[in-house]
Order: sequence, then structure tokens, then C-alpha cells
Amino acid sequence: MFKKCCSVFLGVLVLGLTGSATAKTWTIFTNQVPAATAGDRDLPYELGTKFKTTVAAQVLKVRVYASASEEGEHTVRLWRVADSTLVAGPYAWSFPAGTEGWKEFTLPEPVAIEGNTDYIIAVTNGTDQWYFCTEQAFSSPINNGPFVTYVGSGVFTTTLGAMPTQTWNNSNYYRDVVVETLPIASGPTPADGALAVVAGLLLWTPGDGARFHDVYLGTTPDLGLGDRVAALAFMALYFHPVPLQPGMTYYWRVDEIEADGVTVHPGNVWTFMTQALTAYYPDPPDGAVDAWPTPNLRWLPGQLAAQHHVYFGSSFDAVSQGIAHTDKGTRALADANFAPGILESLTTYYWRVDETTADSILRSGPVWSFTTCLPVDDFESYTDEVGQRVFQTWIDGAGYTEPTVVTGNGTGATVGYTEPPFAEQGIVHGGLQSMPLDYNNVDSPFYSEAARDFAPAQDWTIDDVNGLVLYVRGLTTNAPAPLYVAIEDASKNVGVVVHPDLKVVTATKWVKWRIAFRAFTDAGVNMTRVKKMYVGAGDRQDPTAGGTGRIYIDDICVTRPAP
Repeated sequence: MFKKCCSVFLGVLVLGLTGSATAKTWTIFTNQVPAATAGDRDLPYELGTKFKTTVAAQVLKVRVYASASEEGEHTVRLWRVADSTLVAGPYAWSFPAGTEGWKEFTLPEPVAIEGNTDYIIAVTNGTDQWYFCTEQAFSSPINNGPFVTYVGSGVFTTTLGAMPTQTWNNSNYYRDVVVETLPIASGPTPADGALAVVAGLLLWTPGDGARFHDVYLGTTPDLGLGDRVAALAFMALYFHPVPLQPGMTYYWRVDEIEADGVTVHPGNVWTFMTQALTAYYPDPPDGAVDAWPTPNLRWLPGQLAAQHHVYFGSSFDAVSQGIAHTDKGTRALADANFAPGILESLTTYYWRVDETTADSILRSGPVWSFTTCLPVDDFESYTDEVGQRVFQTWIDGAGYTEPTVVTGNGTGATVGYTEPPFAEQGIVHGGLQSMPLDYNNVDSPFYSEAARDFAPAQDWTIDDVNGLVLYVRGLTTNAPAPLYVAIEDASKNVGVVVHPDLKVVTATKWVKWRIAFRAFTDAGVNMTRVKKMYVGAGDRQDPTAGGTGRIYIDDICVTRPAP
């Protein structure tokens, strides 16, 4: 790949502060620059640098060292390495040709990063495919101030939009960030949201300039002075002398204190759950009413568990008593899951997991329950074949042209991708696919929606069904826009419900949205004759010019109340 485009490393490693010392603003690279002969153009790439900071920080800008001839649109992404999570981006960044040197892109807003956590800053080469590359520039780490890099920190991939992880001869592709260090604690251990903690040992990465630490620990997120368990501690660790209660959710916070002993920087509240004595943390959650009819039941093992014994059925009493037909057998410790097969929709099921320890002590688990939903669309049935594509069921602004011409709805919505696979297969809530929906509210009609017709009209009120559930996720770069769902009945009565959070379209984790049917029936919609469902972004009822973005929709169903 890079045999002709990489040069011998000519950069000079200089430790230095970018800007004044009081600003505490740093870059990965200082005097490292490529040789003029180190550039080439061959293929589109995601090119990046893997790094971490020793303290909490926020990314302010992204830098690329460009040649005088490099130009066109680049795409910026920031990834967290441990879980391949896209932390920021994609951002479109264009700059003209003309001068060689560092080009800077200011993020729309600062992006916080944890201390001692690996990230990758990735910037594609431009539309002209030009980039710089210097072999062996990362044959040893480049460490500047709080920045830490590694042998082989220069990374790439030819899969656009993916996190780059490949290396080539320890090359440097001159992707950089400008960060401002923060005085707050970060990098908690146990990790925020940990679910199987046993010991009360708390550790963290001190904030920049911290000399002392106040530690708070409690069972509610509202931590006050009564929850302070350590004051003016010198070390960035705390061991709780009282054993933690099994199966309990705890919250903790570290306030950082400067050398004057007075200036305090309150920290974020973190949480963890201690391991229970019995099987715990069921999935679906106990009492869930939107479980899919083909669930895979999961749980976390209790303390000292060596084996699981599963009971499952549609009768609470039968499962509670372990009657024979509910006995689904034993499972190895590592096999903490059970697939009951295809279940009836809108039906309540019960299950229990007993566990045996290595010394043959039986620990009976609680009886959990869930109720299955009635699926509307899980987006799993769509393919890339003509007639089976997602945009041929969910009609967008443009419509489609084969096998017949179907006119779109004229809004700014685009369902699916322009090339196969047309459905999203990486960002999914359940199963293997979700629906990507691009919105463009810059031009009239200033809103974007996709619609699915039901033929014949559907009765969504059977078996006491009273709510609609869907899952939505967006991108940090999306322009804020009202997210809405509309239902139209066979008499063309339409009810529109808007999500209460305008920024839900920027959420980078799946958000469950449950809508009570009353919100539609109050608008005159007959839920026994549902003819069409709309999902959109923008103000459908009072359109005004807005921005653009992409959201993902998955696992739409209707649900009944819990028994």
C-alpha cells in the first residue's frame, strides 16, 4: 500500500506547550513535519493517530499537515478504542489548496475525553486523495505534555467510516488534536456503569493540577456531605472499610482540590452495581412489556456461582414451584443465557435462574417476568434485492424507480443508503439491521419524513394494547430538530406526537420512546384502523427552515400494560 508514498522519518521530537502555560492547551505533535517527498495520492483512506491523555481533557480542534496541493472535503471522526465508539463526528471539513502546513478544524463544541483512555483521531484524505505519510515516525512513542502515543500509533483503513486500526511500518499520517486539560477527576475504576463489583476499592485519574481529593460514596446520585468518606486525601484511591452490600447500586464522586486547599473542582457522579448473591440483572428487565417474541434471555451470575438452572413458562406459580414442564435444565457458568424460541405476542412469561456454588450450595433466584410485544417492524426482512429494499416500504422524499416508479412524498427525507447494503447493519438496537433516515430541512417543505402504508388497515388495540414503542439513535453532528411520529387511520385522520427532547436526534446511544395511544386518539385517530405510520424530523405542523442529519430507527412495536 505505502511502498511508494512513505519517506524516512525527518521530524524532530520536541516537548513543548502549545500556547501559554496558563492556557494548558496541548497538541500531540510539535516540530514533527513530513519531508516534501512524503506525500502521494492513491486511494481513499481513514487516516488516524492513536493517543491518550494522562488527565481529563477536552478536544477543541483537529489538525492535519497538508501539502500545498491538498484540497477538497475531508471527514473528521474521533473514536474511543476500547469499545470502538464514535465519540464525535462525522464532521465535513474542506480547505483549499495553496500552502503547505498544519490546517486546523475547530469542533462545533468541545468534546470531553477521559484521562488514561485510548482514542483515535481520524481524518480522511481529501477528495483529491492526497495525504502525507512518514515511515518509522512512530518507531518510538511521541509524548508531549499530557499526551501519550505508542509504537505504531499511526493507523489507517480503506473502509471509509470505520475506525482505523491497521498499521504500516510505524508510519505517521499527521492527524492531530488540540486539547485543553481539565482539573476534574476521570477514568474511574470501577468503570462508570460497572455491574459486577465485589470489593470497595475506588481509583481514578487525578485532574490537572489536583493535589487533594474529597471522595463521596452513597446509594443515591444526590451525594452530600453526609456521603463524604474521605477528605483531603493525598492518593488517587480509596478503599471502603465496610463491606459493600451485594446487589446494590452505588454512586460516587471525586472532587479535586488544588494546592491551596480551597479551590475545589466538583467531579462527575459515577455509578456501579455490586455482584448479587443470586442470579441478577435480567435481560429483558423484570416487568418489561416490549420484549420481542424471539428473545434471548440473559442474566449476570451471582457470587461464587458454578452452574445455572433455568425455569421458564407462562405461569408464575409453575415457575415459582419449579414444576417439571418449566424446567429447562442446567447451563455452564459461562453460558448465562437461554433462548426459549418463538413466543406468542402480547403474552406474559415468567422465568427463574437458580445457581449452585462450587461447594454444592443451592441459591434460588427470584421469579422475573416480561410481556412480549406485537411487532410492527424490526427491519430484519429487508434485503438489497429490487422490491425488498427498505426504501420500498418506508417511502421517503424521492421514492424509487424500480421495478416500477413510485413518487416520493416530496420532503427532505432519504431512507437507506445509495449503495448496498441499503439498510444499516452496524448501528442496530436488535437483530442485524436498522433503518437509516437522512433529513434535510434546509429547503422547502422544511421537514423530512418516511411513511409506511399498512394494507389492509391494522387493529392496534387487540389484547388491551395501549402504546407504541420505537428505538431511535442519532449523531452528534446532527442539527437539532423535532423528532415526531404520526399515525393516520383509514379515514385519513392524523395524529402527530413530538419527542419532548429536541436534541434526541443527537443521541449516540439508543433511546427508547414509548407513546401512549391516547396521544393519537385525542387527535381523532381510530387505532383499530391504522393505515399509515410516519417517522420524521422537523416541524411538520409549522415548518421552518432547519438543518440536516441522520437518525436510525429500529424495533417498532406495540405493547400492552404490565399484568
